Amino acid sequence: MAGKRPTAIDLFCGCGGLTLGLKQAGFDVIGAIDLEPIAVETYKVNHPEVAVWEEDICGLSTQREKRRLGIRKGELDLLAGCPPCQGLSKR
Repeated sequence: MAGKRPTAIDLFCGCGGLTLGLKQAGFDVIGAIDLEPIAVETYKVNHPEVAVWEEDICGLSTQREKRRLGIRKGELDLLAGCPPCQGLSKR
């Protein structure tokens, strides 16, 4: 479809730096996730139009998230993830 912006979801979104870059590159970021409450609150301030949720990525269900975002198979162009460095990881 001409003129349609590619869509993305930002995993380990933090305060939204990657989302900002994706937006500047022409993406429509439709969802984001992070485990840290302060990061999620900051993300919401920085990107209020993006659906963001605070939970452990290990508990994600692709079917549930697709329903939550209203997307179907083949409609997501980029699943972006910048996981935290090993020094900050709890696992």
